[in-house]
Amino acid sequence: MNFVDYTLVRLADPLTRSSLFDDDALEEMATAAYGEEVAVLSGPYQPIFQEVRIGVSLPRRATVDGWWSGGAAQPRSEGRFVLAGVGRDSQVRIDALWRGGIVARVTPATGTIVEEISSWPDSSGIDDEIIAALGSLPSDPEVLEAERRSRFLARVRATLGQPDAFTDAIFDDWLARVGAGSVSELVTRFRSEIFTGTLRIRYSDPARPTPSPRELPLTAAVLVRDAPLSLADLVAESKLMLEHLREAGVERARDPEMGARAAVLAVWLVPETVFDDTDWPGGTSGTVSAKRLKRRRAAAKWLGPEGIVMAATPKHP
Repeated sequence: MNFVDYTLVRLADPLTRSSLFDDDALEEMATAAYGEEVAVLSGPYQPIFQEVRIGVSLPRRATVDGWWSGGAAQPRSEGRFVLAGVGRDSQVRIDALWRGGIVARVTPATGTIVEEISSWPDSSGIDDEIIAALGSLPSDPEVLEAERRSRFLARVRATLGQPDAFTDAIFDDWLARVGAGSVSELVTRFRSEIFTGTLRIRYSDPARPTPSPRELPLTAAVLVRDAPLSLADLVAESKLMLEHLREAGVERARDPEMGARAAVLAVWLVPETVFDDTDWPGGTSGTVSAKRLKRRRAAAKWLGPEGIVMAATPKHP
């Protein structure tokens, strides 16, 4: 039995289909369907198969837009009709349609604020410090700006719990947002107009509550494909298939508290050895398994937003 048939048999059997989807594949599916909002969730993940239909056909469909009117004095009517049996003929083989969900874990935050420290470092007195150190203000504008900048940054960083986190890039971005082109402009033009505040908040150590399960409703079309793959062809097939399925309205109702990204997913079940190809970016070091995983995750970053997930499974022995 070849890889495709071997995998299809396992997908059809309720006792073995869960083993085809590891935690990484399920996490990538959740992210592809719901976007980055699933970052608040964690594993272990569990697939829920409410309905699995093996061998789904896509009939030829065409959409016709038209209008008609009974005469010049009659109002114009418009309509859209979806016709089955005509139009483009899909050659995409859908091995299974999975309607169900993925169970993830959510841990509520239990920490409380135990300390708050606010400070208001400003630019007053900076020029006096420069005069005291150098005898006078530098006549060179660039030297003067460097002296003012270093002293102002030192004042701000002295109030922070992690001063190194306040980088020069962050400082320059802040200056731009308040409309100051430099610290010298802040000191002279915006004196007594712009005030700088820092706030430090310390939380108590959170307790370790038991993670609670949360189901993410999901609809996925599963394509079992053996190597070698034509990546470009498979992406094009998936796009056409997803368009058909969305028109057919097969998707489940979404979780109203989570932002939806894709109503229906295309899930490719492929041999894990596909990611041994060094042309895949992301995996340049580590064991064979580690390289495969890095390459899968790199691929998920650009396939996920397209509604596509590659689920790598062990090749048929």
